[in-house]
Order: sequence, then structure tokens, then C-alpha cells
Amino acid sequence: MYESSGGVRYPWSYTLRLSVQTRGLEATAQPRLHVRVGMRRWARYNVFDPKRSIGVHLLSPSPWADASSPFGLASMTWHSGPAGKKQGFMGWTNDLVPVLERLGSFAFLPDPAVLARDPMAFLDSASDAEGRHRPPIAGVPYRPGLGKNTGHAVGDGISAKDKWRIFSQLVPALADFAEVDAPCERVAIPSRTRPAAADLLRIDRSALAQAAGSRIEIVLWCDTVTMRDEALTAVAFALDLPVDVADQPALVEAWRQRFSTAELEVLLRVEPVGEIADHLQLDESVSRRNDRLKAAGTSRQLQVSRSLGHPEPGMTARFVLVEMRGADGFASVDHDPKMVVKAGAALCEAVTQNLLPPSAAEETADSLADEGTVHQDSGKETASSRRERTRRAVGDLLIRQTGLIRPPAQQGTKAHELTDVACLGLWVVRRTGDFKTVMPLAVATVPDRPHALVRLPHAGWLPYHQAAIQLAGWNRPRTFGKQEVQEFFAECVAESCDGGDLALFTLAQNVRSLCPALTNPNLAADRLAFHPEKPLVADDHKGLRHIRLRTNVQNETAQHFAFGKDGPDKQVGVGAGLWASKDSDRLFFATADKPSTAGPGSPSGSRLERHWGRVSKDREDWKLDTCKDVWNPQLLELLVTVKQNGDSAAAWAALAHQRRFAAAHFADPLMLPIELHLAYKLGEVLLPAHQLEPIEQSESS
Repeated sequence: MYESSGGVRYPWSYTLRLSVQTRGLEATAQPRLHVRVGMRRWARYNVFDPKRSIGVHLLSPSPWADASSPFGLASMTWHSGPAGKKQGFMGWTNDLVPVLERLGSFAFLPDPAVLARDPMAFLDSASDAEGRHRPPIAGVPYRPGLGKNTGHAVGDGISAKDKWRIFSQLVPALADFAEVDAPCERVAIPSRTRPAAADLLRIDRSALAQAAGSRIEIVLWCDTVTMRDEALTAVAFALDLPVDVADQPALVEAWRQRFSTAELEVLLRVEPVGEIADHLQLDESVSRRNDRLKAAGTSRQLQVSRSLGHPEPGMTARFVLVEMRGADGFASVDHDPKMVVKAGAALCEAVTQNLLPPSAAEETADSLADEGTVHQDSGKETASSRRERTRRAVGDLLIRQTGLIRPPAQQGTKAHELTDVACLGLWVVRRTGDFKTVMPLAVATVPDRPHALVRLPHAGWLPYHQAAIQLAGWNRPRTFGKQEVQEFFAECVAESCDGGDLALFTLAQNVRSLCPALTNPNLAADRLAFHPEKPLVADDHKGLRHIRLRTNVQNETAQHFAFGKDGPDKQVGVGAGLWASKDSDRLFFATADKPSTAGPGSPSGSRLERHWGRVSKDREDWKLDTCKDVWNPQLLELLVTVKQNGDSAAAWAALAHQRRFAAAHFADPLMLPIELHLAYKLGEVLLPAHQLEPIEQSESS
């Protein structure tokens, strides 16, 4: 329990989760126990959310329950009652509590309305009227959005120091059946210079011309003068174009201008977004939801395509930046037009990127600032942050959506440098519900191209933006079976193997259910197979290496901390780099530096132990880090399953790690190599199948 100087109490706790995992390429499977230290902050006052259920942890002991698991998870929901009447109430969402009440004498189970009003009363230990001790019986995990008074002073995340301390205390308790794994050793790899912010925002026009062609069109659909000017400034900065933003009219009006450079011809259009960004108009008289959505979606797609029009002859690529509200700005997910606008633009061979408008409060703040008035409102967007997010949106549109990459200057290890390596990422797009999809695709990069290529089912290799356009309007079958996925992946590998060096990346959690040969029991060294009984012929795939990755999904990779040569008693923190396992010469782990967006929390601080540090601008003293957010890095597992004679496995694992730094618009490392990251992002453009149907646009429309 943290208590502020004003006497306000903030409850929080650490959690422990144990899971058993195995590793690939082991002659005999050796189960490993992963310990995951988590954090739970508890709501303290009057929780309320009219739209979402509120989670509740209940202590539910019973004569028949296992003493090791006396807790249950329930949720409560606000029931608004009849329209216009104040008959709303908080009730249980599921049946856990009613079942417990029927099965036994659980008089202490809370009433949801009372619990929501004062969750601290049930979280505190107490004594009943007869003096008997009553343990905490219910707790509401804190999350943002549980009412305006539920802010939590305790920071998020778990420091490396506290992980080590808790882990060390757990080791003796597990000594009868488990022993501590040996520390990994750092592999020497070339260092990477962090790109400057301006370098990330400036676009290499020559690279863009190679990715998108030499004649491109950029359309800015804007609703406010503020975002029009920000978008124009961002485009001008990114492509170094002589755009006169100060000369713009007082209202958003349609205009177009051409710019010619040595590398590119750019047609820049500004237009009012108008009704394109409004709620979808749903005909409630149509009984079937899918029919309502299809009618509304088709209408909006036609509206978008009429406004955008056909590309000019010779135009090689089109990009549209759309000022549009976020998901919370629409009445429901069915009214949100973002995806159908994307599909409508795809009909006109354009990709889109959304840009949030400024709020009325933010525009007021800007006007006050222009008048010389000091306006302080914490949490509101500033002119600087708005400019930054606009630049990021433009970068996403023109860099990420064209598949532009910036490979590291050096790849491999210091002892074994790798050059002229092509990289291939295999991916399965999985979406559920309205978006139901199980679709394989591949993303490849080659040394002589500054951009990625994409292979889709029933199509050849395409530039990244053209693949996004195809997927935005995809109305072909999107659910593929195991055999189809395996055959597609085999084709992609065969097409990519030209005798040169090829690094193949797969993510275990993504592909193994459809490719059982990539599961731990079926993996075999230096053999690539997607079906256990149909390995690819090695002689047909010379130069191929396969690096299988695993993330911490389902706790499959462990948490980690690092310590110096003097041991953890002296210094504990987070080490970045590539680490070699002592159990296998093909197994490695990758960790990343603390990103610039992670905040000031120290990974070596502690919420439980005092440490020496700066407490004010000019004073140091002993302190706790209870209120600081702490960055929690993930551990990425790299298993080199296929290599060639004479290869250094460490060099190919290093390549996979270094490809995480190849994004051209992002300074910090990605979770996955750029090829898999771009493949994952492609899946986001798919529209629900029931909102798509072929639209024939006449030449006169």
C-alpha cells in the first residue's frame, strides 16, 4: 500500500505466474519453468464504466476447492435501464457469483453496486462483528477509464531489481524440482547509431521513387484548417517541397499543385473531407446487420471513389491522408467509416492513412497561445505534439505503406559479417469475428532494393503499397486450410532461393498450428519442412537459412534481467544485445535498449527497496521508485534451425535481431524483424467480407 503525503492510499501488489515450456532441437525435451513477475494496481474509489465490463477478483473459498486456487474472476456491468428513466444499476456480467451463492453460504460476497462504490472496503483485511479476521474478499484491478477519480499514483511495470529480488526468494522454494538456468553470454555484434529525429522524418525521394514509381499523387482530405496546415507542413518537410503554408486560405478549399524534382513528380491535392469522414448511414429498417453494413459500406465506397476519381495516365502511386475522428468519435463500431473509406480508395488505386482532428479544447488553447495568454491544461495536445503526430502519420503513409526500409550498415557478428543477404518473412493473417481470415502471405527484401515486396495468394510478387491496395478490396476466399498454407509457403521459398544467401524468418506462435513441422517436437536441424512428412529438398534450396522466432506470447520466453561482473548484489538492470544460450549452439536471445518513449523510470530502481538517487534538482538521497513507470522489455528467442556448412549460427541470429532496426521511420527496435512486422501490418487493411462486393465504377462517375 502506497500512501501519499496527503494521506491517500493506493493499493498495489506483485503477481507470480509459473509456466512450463520446452525448446526446439533438443534430443530429449527438457521442460523449463518460466517465472513471470507481474503487477496489479487495485482501484481505490468509485469505479464506473458505462460501456465496458469491469473485472473483479474474488476470494471464493469452498470445502471442495483446491486450496491453491481460491480466487475467481468475475465482471460487473452497468445496466442502464429504460431510456429516460433513472433505473440503472450495476450487476454481475457472468454467472460466477450467482453460482457461488447457490452452492454455499457465501454471505460475504459483495453486492456489485456497493463494490463499485467503494472497492477499497472489500480489498482491506478486516474483522467482523464477532472479532473474527476477514481476509480481503474482492478487488477491482485498476485500468484507465474507470471513472475520473480512479487515477493511480503507483507507476506501471516491474523493475529488473524487483524481478531479481522476487526471483531469488522463489528459488529456494522450487529447489526440490528445479534449478536456476545458467546465465547467457553476450555476443559481440556491430553497434548501431540511433538515427536523428529529422532523419526519420525526411524521406529519401530516390528510394520512394523506386518503391512507388516516379509519378505520385498525395491527397489531403481535411476538415479543419489546423490539420490542413499541419499536414501540408509535414508533407513539405518529408519530401523537401516548396509548399507555402502561410498563403493558405482561411477555410479548407480544394486546390492542386505539381512539384517536380530530380527523382519524383508529385501531384499534391487538398480537398475538404466533407461527408466522407461522417458516420456511416445505417438503414435500421433492414433487419440483418450484415445487409445494413453492406449497403452503408457500398454507398460510402462509391462516394470515396467518385471524390478521388481515376488516377491520371502515367500516375504510378496514390496516397490519401484523411482527417477523421478516432473510434470513440462514432456512435458504434458499425458507424465507423475508416475501413470502407480505405476500401473505396483502393478502388481508385490509393492507400490511406487516418489523421485525428484537433479537439475544440486544443484549438482554444492554440488561439489563447497566439494571443499571448498562458494556457496550462495537463494531458491536452500541444502544438508541438500535434505537429509530431502529423509527421508520424505522413511517415506511415509514405514510408511504412510503401515498404521502405533502412537496413543496418553492418549485419552479422563482428567475427562473421554478412553481406548481400535476401530476407523472407512468412506470415499468416489471422482475424476473427466479422473480419474472419486465415490467409498466408510473404514479405521479402533483397539487397539491391530499398523497399519490401509482397507475395499474396493467387498473385505474384508486388510492391508493398500495391499489395495493401489488393487486400483493402479483397473479396476472394480468405480462409485457407493447412495444405494450402503449406504449399503457398513452399512456393514462396522456392521462388526466393536463387542460389544466393537467403534468411527465412518465421514466428512460432503465428505459423505452427498450420505448419506442424515447425513445432518443437517436429523440428529437425538443417531440415526445412512445413508438413512433418514433406521436407523441402535441400539441394533445391541452396543458400537457405531458417531462423525461427518466439515471443513472450503465452509466456513462451522468459522474463530477464542483467547484472554486472560483480554480481546482482551490486548492480541489476536490463542489458541490450544478442545473448547465446549455454544449452545449445543454435539458440540465442535478443533484448533491446530502453526506447525514448519509455519515460524516466529506472530499470535498476525498486518499489520495495530504497536506493541512492536524485530526489530533487540539486540533491541526492535514499528513495523508493514506487510512483515511477518502468519499461518492461521483452525477450525474443532466436533458433537457427537451418544453416549451411561452415556457418556461424550467431551471425544469422544476429541478422534476425538487426533486422528489427531496419524500419525507415522508427528509431527504436521493432518486436520482430522488419519483414515480419510489415507482414503483420498488412493484415490490418482487410475489410470484413460482408462489407465488400465488387463495385463497377463507370467512366463518367
